[in-house]
Amino acid sequence: MVRGSAPPRHAVQRYTTDGKVSVSTGADGDEFHTSIVWNGQSLVFSIEEHEEGRILLSKETWTLIENGAALERIREPLGSPAGAAGKQTLIYLRVAPQS
Repeated sequence: MVRGSAPPRHAVQRYTTDGKVSVSTGADGDEFHTSIVWNGQSLVFSIEEHEEGRILLSKETWTLIENGAALERIREPLGSPAGAAGKQTLIYLRVAPQS
């Protein structure tokens, strides 16, 4: 991640799909406690973000759609106060590599 004149930052996450919690540090220094399990054809991420003394809970569901041509990623904050950002749906499209 690059922002203005600040030095570039990066984050590396490694996950397993057996429900065990993995801990990682995001590019902004926040700590993430994530567990992932299969639910049918979808991967379900349970996420605790530790940010400035607060714990933010969310759930993400990743599902291949359009016969594998796209990935649907649904993010839902859990226990958020009224007025906070709500459910987000992102669609990633598979694009054939240029030859």
